[in-house]
Amino acid sequence: MEPLNRLGLPENGPGSLAGLGRRATAFSLDYFASMAVAHLIGGNIDPLGNSFRILTLEVMFAQMVLLTALTGSSFGQRLFGMQVSRLDLTRVNTLRVIARIALIFLVIPAVVWDKDNRGLHDRLLGTVVVRSR
Repeated sequence: MEPLNRLGLPENGPGSLAGLGRRATAFSLDYFASMAVAHLIGGNIDPLGNSFRILTLEVMFAQMVLLTALTGSSFGQRLFGMQVSRLDLTRVNTLRVIARIALIFLVIPAVVWDKDNRGLHDRLLGTVVVRSR
């Protein structure tokens, strides 16, 4: 039997906690993909202006909420083999997904971590980012 961590999740493989580096890389990929989509949508918007930055964040928020609610993973998380789930590894409902992404966009809850490398946003909502493969 596989050893379990403090949260009762496996130490390795599917269902284990996703590492901070993997999560940060997936978030960066989400951001850059959202920039590309914002460029396609924005057309003539100055890519160095505030309007473009706001459009990028709007696209990113929509992408993260939509894909996480439907598949359990944002674009970047899917590519890096991660998913958002509840602590019992069941699916997260749409309202919890929206609240989670909104807290990430507030920044502070996403950069305050506990001993298990879970952000405050995940602790507040009872969610966790785990490896899917």
